[in-house]
Amino acid sequence: MNVVEVTAPPSDLRVTRTEAIPRWSTRSRLALGVWTFSMPAAALVLGSYALAVTPAVPTALFAGAFYVITCHFILTALYLAFAGQNPRLRRRGMWMTSLVLAGPVSILVYWVLHVWRAPKVGQDDVDSVIPAHRARAAHPLHPSEVK
Repeated sequence: MNVVEVTAPPSDLRVTRTEAIPRWSTRSRLALGVWTFSMPAAALVLGSYALAVTPAVPTALFAGAFYVITCHFILTALYLAFAGQNPRLRRRGMWMTSLVLAGPVSILVYWVLHVWRAPKVGQDDVDSVIPAHRARAAHPLHPSEVK
């Protein structure tokens, strides 16, 4: 008997137990999207305002810039965690590097590709296409536990 091992690419609908985003509701995904897309917009508004009042920069501008930078670091940490959990990423290292080095652009792209379009777990119309989505009975560890 000949045994041949066939390697197949993983399904794009794989979901692991530790992955959080597929369990999020549409409202939660949209809230993260609003926060994600508002950071570049806030940076653009602050930058435009700084250019308009160049001779005397108010201290409120520094507070706004500090807020935008702090929120960007928090978003980067969140998206790095999301990328670390995502079993559907083909090039995890590339995504994580781009999230750090090109954050304002790659975070937006990651949200569109991997947060908004992530499979939704817990809905009958979507779960049926996710492989191994149904729980199976656990196998006992020791034969003495079999009843």
